[in-house]
Amino acid sequence: MIMKTLVEFMCYVFFIFVAMIALVLYGAFFGWFIGLIMGKPILAALAGFGISGITMWQIGALLGFVSSFFIRRGVINYKKNDKYRY
Repeated sequence: MIMKTLVEFMCYVFFIFVAMIALVLYGAFFGWFIGLIMGKPILAALAGFGISGITMWQIGALLGFVSSFFIRRGVINYKKNDKYRY
């Protein structure tokens, strides 16, 4: 019983780790892609705020990393007609 719980926990931690890495790569790719289309206006706007010396793929990777903490994981099971169910 304890071994099964430990294995489930390790699988869950591994899933979170893989999801975070995948979202960073996803963000880096789409940051690069958006940078091809409209990178100069975005970087100019960031330079206006004092942020310079970064590229669009780095911005995308940062946003992908931050968004990985907002993944909705199905941890709580709600009843069918629960008013707090999303």
